[in-house]
Amino acid sequence: MTDRLNPRPMVDPVHRFVLFTNAKCGGTTLKAWFFDNLGLATLHRRPGQLLASFGPRYALSHMRRGRHLAAAVARAPDGEAYNAALRDCITYYRHAFCARLMAANSPFPHGPPWPPMVKSVVTSFRKG
Repeated sequence: MTDRLNPRPMVDPVHRFVLFTNAKCGGTTLKAWFFDNLGLATLHRRPGQLLASFGPRYALSHMRRGRHLAAAVARAPDGEAYNAALRDCITYYRHAFCARLMAANSPFPHGPPWPPMVKSVVTSFRKG
């Protein structure tokens, strides 16, 4: 994955969509909604869905570290503590899950390849 796609999009394999954000676009609210919609804080309680949707590599990583970061976001009070916990969770998720999928050219571990529009955006970033 090239560094030109910065920040990396966030991929939701459960609901099958990709969230692109940039600075000053309300991204914090969108990313909080993204994790809430994905159910990341309780995903460890659904091991079948975790394995089927995310694959074994991320499932193991999530059980070791990701679930603790997601729980920290849920427990954090509003304000700077919440934003810091959310940033940590976003960074972890992008590196542990999204980066690998983006590098493999498929946003879904066991599904179809990139939709044409998304693939063209990713390809244009890669060409520079």
